[in-house]
Amino acid sequence: MPPAYRDEEDPGQPLILPLTDDESDTGSGPDFHAANLTSRWIPLSLSRAGRAVVNWVKGPVPPIELHIDGIFPKIQQAPLRLLDVYVPKKRHRIVLLVAFYATWFLTWSLLVKHHATSGYIKGYGAPTNLWCGASFWRDDNGCGLNGNDCRPFSLAHLAFRCPATCEQTHLLEDHVVGNQTLIYQGLVVGGPKADDPESMAIYRGDSFICQAAIHAGVISKANGGCGVATLLGARSHFESTEAHGIRSTAFPATFPRAYTFQRLSESNNQCPADSRWPTFVVTAVALVLLAVFTTDPAVFFFSTFVILFLHVGLVSDPPNRSNFSELISTLFARLLPGCFIIYVLYITSARPLLIGLRAQLEKAIFYLGFCFIGALNNYTFAPLIPIERFTPHDLAQPGAGLALIYQGLLLGLFINGAARWGYASIIQTPASLGFADGGAGDGGGTWWGAIPPNVTATVGYGARNVTFDWGGLPPDTGIDGISILENDVERFRLYNDEELLWDDSAITVPRRRPKGKVPEPSFFRFAFLSGNEHGLYSKPAVWDEHGNWIPANDKDKS
Repeated sequence: MPPAYRDEEDPGQPLILPLTDDESDTGSGPDFHAANLTSRWIPLSLSRAGRAVVNWVKGPVPPIELHIDGIFPKIQQAPLRLLDVYVPKKRHRIVLLVAFYATWFLTWSLLVKHHATSGYIKGYGAPTNLWCGASFWRDDNGCGLNGNDCRPFSLAHLAFRCPATCEQTHLLEDHVVGNQTLIYQGLVVGGPKADDPESMAIYRGDSFICQAAIHAGVISKANGGCGVATLLGARSHFESTEAHGIRSTAFPATFPRAYTFQRLSESNNQCPADSRWPTFVVTAVALVLLAVFTTDPAVFFFSTFVILFLHVGLVSDPPNRSNFSELISTLFARLLPGCFIIYVLYITSARPLLIGLRAQLEKAIFYLGFCFIGALNNYTFAPLIPIERFTPHDLAQPGAGLALIYQGLLLGLFINGAARWGYASIIQTPASLGFADGGAGDGGGTWWGAIPPNVTATVGYGARNVTFDWGGLPPDTGIDGISILENDVERFRLYNDEELLWDDSAITVPRRRPKGKVPEPSFFRFAFLSGNEHGLYSKPAVWDEHGNWIPANDKDKS
């Protein structure tokens, strides 16, 4: 008779305790054996870290249902009790909701129409609505050879209306003015003479029209306003002056398109005040009422998205379009994919947070308040959001009152980005992202236009001309030409299939001198061409008024 095992001595008192839930997950059989074999080759610290990550992803056992307990619940739920008393039936609430939507849309659309179409300037008609970064010129060679795509240069007028706070508009990419590279500042080139502030203010054609109008005193910072810009043709020697809180940039050479502003009497200028903030008040009141009187997550979330999307896309931060009809078309082209994204966000994030939430005032203050901050980020984002101070500890916290703030803020940022800027491709080329090194990060680059031509210059006798030599075009790169900007205007566009007209490795350029005027400096920049596309332009080289050649420093590209 074989000896009895210990666990058979007293069956009622087992020595092996039952496994807990965590211990039972280790399993047995072939899979468990294979895991043990594998674990022998994994460091203990790494194995523990892996198990910790898995347990964190699984969450607590049993799951903890998080909810938001609002302070003063009787006060916060008073609107819901009011609704239960006066509108107890569901069909009546649906009718009330539809009437609410109709009332908001009618009021809001009338204000938007007034904002877009009102105003009249005697002798010039209804003004054109401009965004704060509008100008009469396009960057680099955007206006074509000799600027012909931006004609007329003179004898033309533009009646315009600018929104408020245009002085805050900044350049987000490098913009070259002569031998200066501007970034993260406004763009106003020229103005009145420094020694005579009352003289005619003349601005270079690429100046932001609305900022130049503020600089000239035609409109105000706080309210915007209307004005008339008159094209003057070519002008020289734009001076740097400071007026009305804006410092303009100097440019000592000639530019083919300049403009000034007409001085209009108040009787001839019927320009209503900027109505963006009154329109926002209507939108904000509507959404606050909706947040206070509804507990349905879908009604609140999707209504907030659609109403704010329309407001951002048409009022607070509309994309730059030539007319209102095109603006409407752009808005609805972006709204449809936005609805799909919002549905996914609702299922995964918003519904778990908002379902069962009856803290009505906290929802209106925290969720909507920070959603407004995000949606109006052209006014509020940069100074108010400390992105660099979010830590892993912050992200690991469970949903609570702060979740209303975070989710509302991110929803507003998404609405602003989609309504104003549209959607970016999942995969983008280095050129579209503006990488000077083609995205390689080592300066070598993979994009054909990442490195501009290496040009040497030889000044001719008497400084009457200068010869540029770039040693030929690089083979097997798709490059088939070269573009030369003089004084920020494309003066030469040369292709390798025009060898009968020019040497494919050099060109001689005569000195441009305004008639009857003293010599002035010329600023040159060079870029390769591939068909109609240009690469990055070099930093400006200077051929000064004395005939001296000052080469560019091409360690940085513009």
